[in-house]
Amino acid sequence: MIIMGISGGLAFFLGLIGRIPNLGYIGNEEIHSVNYLFTFSNAVFNSGGDFQLLRIAGFFDEPGTFAFYLTFALLINQLSFKNSRYEKLLIFSGIFTLSLAFYIALFFQLLFYKNWMKQYFKLCIVVSLLLVLFSSLKSNFPIIGVLSLATIDRFEKSDNGTIKGDNRSVHFEKGFEFFAEKPLLGHGKENVLTNMRFFGYDPSSLVGFFVFYGIVGTIIVFSIYLFQFKYLYRVDNGLIVDVFILKVIFIEFLLYIQRPLINVPLAFVLLLLMIELMELRREKIKEIFYE
Repeated sequence: MIIMGISGGLAFFLGLIGRIPNLGYIGNEEIHSVNYLFTFSNAVFNSGGDFQLLRIAGFFDEPGTFAFYLTFALLINQLSFKNSRYEKLLIFSGIFTLSLAFYIALFFQLLFYKNWMKQYFKLCIVVSLLLVLFSSLKSNFPIIGVLSLATIDRFEKSDNGTIKGDNRSVHFEKGFEFFAEKPLLGHGKENVLTNMRFFGYDPSSLVGFFVFYGIVGTIIVFSIYLFQFKYLYRVDNGLIVDVFILKVIFIEFLLYIQRPLINVPLAFVLLLLMIELMELRREKIKEIFYE
């Protein structure tokens, strides 16, 4: 993930100076992902101009997916290596995805650290200065204008009252309406994807699973995620909540709300890895406690 991130960062800056190689479309034509040698992406701003602003996707289909797995990599690092260099490189990689979901998950992840202010105070200052710079200069410099469009402007309110970068709320609301019709067992995935009644509805969120499978089916599908709650409590002279595990499960939940890649092979294997790491953590705590 770090290698893909560093390579993508190079592609990001090459795009800004108009020197990024374009090797054409690859994979699914509906995704329109382009091979830029150092990264793939299906989200490029100012693609026909003198410079291009790439939202890097690594070797994944699109930037949001790359950001999803980068967040998992950050969690795995916290549960295993606890390597601050890895952490900084993963954060560096995620910045170039320009993914709002990654930024939100990262905000909570840093907020949960005891020493986050000490480690990332300089980063916060730099980001704040960049935001001010973008706001004041975006009308005079095209590159800054496009950067602002892809980042700061996405937090602004649109005419209908939603955040411009929010492409989920409308489908959330519609999904809840469909879910209310068949809350227990859902409408069935094949029916939702093929029936014209659901035309225009995007089920690629957690609510979509409830529309597909209802409450019963969604609990079954997410059982591997729910299994992690086993490690939320431990008995050390009483019932104690493992706050660290609670933080990890909460950040995973933030990811699954907008991108529930629970039944994708790689994501499934990563959840199994998370469970194993939680088990090792519990065993280690027991050893320390009973020594």
